[in-house]
Amino acid sequence: MQQRVIDRQQDRAQLDRAADALTAAVRGQLADAGDRMSAWLSNPTASPPSIDRAVVLAIDRNRIQIRPAGGLPFVPVVLSQATPEELVDPEFTELRDGRLQDAGHKYRALTRHRDIRVRAGAWFRLGRVLRKTGNLQSAQDAYRQLANLRHVTVDDLPADLAGLLGQRASQSSMDEQTGVRNVNAAIQRGLDDGRWLLPRRIAETYRAEFESTPRPPSWRLAAALDDAWRAANGRFSQRGQRTFPTADPPAIVIWRASGDRLISLAAFADDFLRPEPGIAWRLADADDRTLAGGPAAAGAVARVVNAEYPWKLEVWADASSRSVDSRKPILIMTTVVVAFVWGATYFMARAIRREAEVARLQADFVAAVSHEFRSPLTTVRQLTELLESNRLPSEETPNSVLPRPGWRGGAIAAASRDAPELRPY
Repeated sequence: MQQRVIDRQQDRAQLDRAADALTAAVRGQLADAGDRMSAWLSNPTASPPSIDRAVVLAIDRNRIQIRPAGGLPFVPVVLSQATPEELVDPEFTELRDGRLQDAGHKYRALTRHRDIRVRAGAWFRLGRVLRKTGNLQSAQDAYRQLANLRHVTVDDLPADLAGLLGQRASQSSMDEQTGVRNVNAAIQRGLDDGRWLLPRRIAETYRAEFESTPRPPSWRLAAALDDAWRAANGRFSQRGQRTFPTADPPAIVIWRASGDRLISLAAFADDFLRPEPGIAWRLADADDRTLAGGPAAAGAVARVVNAEYPWKLEVWADASSRSVDSRKPILIMTTVVVAFVWGATYFMARAIRREAEVARLQADFVAAVSHEFRSPLTTVRQLTELLESNRLPSEETPNSVLPRPGWRGGAIAAASRDAPELRPY
């Protein structure tokens, strides 16, 4: 029972530490993004920052910038450009007077103008006139020239998109289905890759033609930015955020504004606020709707991110992970003890085996040396006894008797010289 109480206390302490660490990580991610956006606001010549796993939209008086490039298929607002004055008179000739041939000559002359905006407008209107007069092949050539122009708009459309649309219309009139399919594929790729700065209405209109192909996730981020713009009616506070928990997946928008400059960030909360692996967590808004992580579980430790982002962060662990965590120190200690015992036993047995081997070698050595010394000493002793008893044969005593095995020299010396025979000892 006491061990269970200790385990629960350890689990709670572990969850508290995990919640604190994750909250600090989320706060750090948000603070870093906010600081980098504020730095762009304070420096008019700076480029918009690139923020990991997020799309950044920067708008000032003269331009719109997106990081990463192509990250959005449409934007909440488009900067309009007035029609160049050089094109006003030819348009009157075309539209008011209906003199298409004269208008065509004027437009063709303007296609060599030094201003790219004038050239783009002239190619676009020349293709329109050629289509009206039935010169479809020449109209298609004019639209190809228009499609080669970049970074300029024609009647609030990007020049290259307007050129593709004109080519498609001409090829459709000539019943060139292969060409129409190729142009359609180019238009779809351009929309999905965020090639053009388009308002939502126009982008949705053209993309609706290709609904059989799934849209990339960037369309949902662009929709979140557009919805935040509409909710603010184009007038943003200096700083703020908006969440979209009902989106799939949920998205967040964070912005900084100053005067006529605005920079905003759009990201999927689950990806942007990516936690450490192996931690169960959930980020919820003020209405307890999940923004990231989840699903919610009982026994979670909750933290509030901060006042600017009134989101609730929950961290928890399921029963299996708690039981495993509580047993982990015991398992580690048991493993260490078993390894120590096995290691000590192995080294002790090895030492004993070596000592026994050394003792055996010593005994063999002593036995061998003793044997080698014993054999010559026995012979020397026998000869010495024979010499003492004067029993060795010589010229004076040729019939001396050598001792036989089992006879001792002392007995021979004690016998009488007159004894008829040797007596055994």
